[in-house]
Amino acid sequence: MRRVVLQMGLSVDGIVAGGQQGTGEAGAPHEDEAVRRWKVQSVQEVGTHIMGRVTYEQMAGHWPYNGPAEYADPMNNIPKVVFSKTLTKAETGAIAAGLIDEYRLVIRPVALGSGMPLFKDLLGPLRRRLVDSKAFTDGTAIWVYEPVRNL
Repeated sequence: MRRVVLQMGLSVDGIVAGGQQGTGEAGAPHEDEAVRRWKVQSVQEVGTHIMGRVTYEQMAGHWPYNGPAEYADPMNNIPKVVFSKTLTKAETGAIAAGLIDEYRLVIRPVALGSGMPLFKDLLGPLRRRLVDSKAFTDGTAIWVYEPVRNL
């Protein structure tokens, strides 16, 4: 069975969308080429892209027409599964339910102060262990976590 990987860009204060500037990357410096290469390689390894409805709608309007081919081609060709709050029954999210096998957090060097936090509405502490980390010259850090398995 394939692993479920969450890869998310966020600000240093944990915001993935919104903020005072309107996007999770607003105010961040231009993305370093090494960060871009890491993200492209990561996207090329994906078997299915899982996202929320709003993200899907934004991406569906963007990727077929914009962006460099190195990002756009895999984003357009990867099968997608879309989750929505408008579903008639949605008990819990993948994060809270413990369904994520690996977290790849791409942390941009900007604090937004408001917006949508990544770890909102947890039912309790979410213990993870750091398995990899990288720092880039533009201030971006990538932290890779896995669940702490109780034996």
